[in-house]
Amino acid sequence: MDYTEDSAIGDLVATVLDGVNEYQSRAAGADISHKMGQKVKRGGSVGKAPLGYLNVRENFEGREVRTVAPDPERAPLVRMAFELYATGSYGFHDLIALLTNAGLRTKPTKRNPAGIPISINNWASCSETGTT
Repeated sequence: MDYTEDSAIGDLVATVLDGVNEYQSRAAGADISHKMGQKVKRGGSVGKAPLGYLNVRENFEGREVRTVAPDPERAPLVRMAFELYATGSYGFHDLIALLTNAGLRTKPTKRNPAGIPISINNWASCSETGTT
């Protein structure tokens, strides 16, 4: 019997298969979330480090852990920006101009080996993550 045919049994098999696929998708998502949470608990990090930090690999208890560390080049400039913004005397546009003049740029990439000056969007995402 062909279980993919348009009949009552075909509809039942399709429904069961859809349910199994949904279960497998949710189970895989929960497994990934659990593993990512465990990685963070062990001191690792997930995703790209925000502006002012670098993704690094460190040895922890005999195994390699990927985590973040302050970027020696950009972190002082990011800290300065937060301190200046906290004075209430500078808006985002003023800070961007000041930081660009001070030399703050994004991390180098293949396309932009020297990095590019940060934009309002770069800074807004940095300030949302609380990078200091």
